[in-house]
Amino acid sequence: MPGMKTAPLRVNRSSGFTLVELMVVVALIGILTGIAVPNILAYLPTFRLHSAARQVMTDINYARGRAASLNEDYKIVPNFISNTYDIRREDDSVEKTVIALQEYDISLKSQGSSNSVTFYPTGRASFGSSFILENSKGEEIKITISIAGRVKKGPIEKGS
Repeated sequence: MPGMKTAPLRVNRSSGFTLVELMVVVALIGILTGIAVPNILAYLPTFRLHSAARQVMTDINYARGRAASLNEDYKIVPNFISNTYDIRREDDSVEKTVIALQEYDISLKSQGSSNSVTFYPTGRASFGSSFILENSKGEEIKITISIAGRVKKGPIEKGS
């Protein structure tokens, strides 16, 4: 319409977040963190127990594989006092000392008549044996080595 002035349109554009919105989000993150961290910390010994069991199984299979590939006996020799174990060659020289159990705060226990296991070049073990790993919460995992050389991990059980 002629002669009529129109005011420019004002568009209320809001880019970003207000301080109140940011404070609410930070408060929610803090609350969720406060709930999650104790649960994670409570599960940490169990996680470390599983991790240590995998490490022991890997090392047992390593010794078995080395025995077969080098055509000589290999032994796993645990030290129950220091919670370590050695992987030794036929001449009793130490190829590897594993201290991961100390780092994970895991205790190593024996179950069986002998403390060490020997793997022969055929892949067989000297006898059926097992080791028990225990964490600070008293949970235990049993690692069993059959005479055929197979290694298996049992479920977590409460220690006695």
